[in-house]
Amino acid sequence: MYLNRVNKHVDIILLQETWPCDATCNRLVSAFDDYDVYHTSAMEQKFSSGVFSGRPFGGTAVMVHKKMSRCISQVITDCYR
Repeated sequence: MYLNRVNKHVDIILLQETWPCDATCNRLVSAFDDYDVYHTSAMEQKFSSGVFSGRPFGGTAVMVHKKMSRCISQVITDCYR
């Protein structure tokens, strides 16, 4: 997997179109325990409405190596997309 190859050489990884909901983003957290993972899912709105039509969309993740965690602060927005 590409992320397994590059994570040894980079401090910050930016992902888009991640698709998992908040409940399943723990896969990123457990797969990359050297990183703090900040994830948001555009699918949460769809899951909460109970309508599961169409293909999944959206979602971003920012993965910051833990050696840099003291330099990072998360910015919370009210926009799910």
